[in-house]
Amino acid sequence: MKKHHTIILVLGLLLSQSASAATPAPTRLRTDLLENTATLWNNGHPMSTTLADSPTPDAATQYAVIRSSRPTLSWTLPAGTPAPANCRIIVADTPEGLTNLDKALWDSGRIPLNGASYIRYFGTPLSPATTYYWKVQTAEADGAESDWSEMATF
Repeated sequence: MKKHHTIILVLGLLLSQSASAATPAPTRLRTDLLENTATLWNNGHPMSTTLADSPTPDAATQYAVIRSSRPTLSWTLPAGTPAPANCRIIVADTPEGLTNLDKALWDSGRIPLNGASYIRYFGTPLSPATTYYWKVQTAEADGAESDWSEMATF
């Protein structure tokens, strides 16, 4: 009976180590090198409402404006994470478009990174005064994928 408990314990440890070794999701998403593009400001102070909550802010609200129709999308991986081999980015004009790919403006498919952690957007040209949503997933050369990042807006 002890032999079975030992085998189960060892298998459990191996499974937990492989689960914890998964590639971490990208964080600190940036658009044209700007972080916090979802933050709304009032007189220089961050507001509790985000761009995702209020996609058409009023005139008294300050927010980052991305003027490029093809912005650069970048991210950070936790320290010690090996450089991924490729990534996949989804951009949409609604949060639902990130999960319902029929509504996405751009699904990049797998793009080789060659050591970079940024990609220029090459989907449908973006329009001014519109809120966009995006997320990224990275993958290692062996195909191991990270979780999707949190949604970012700009």
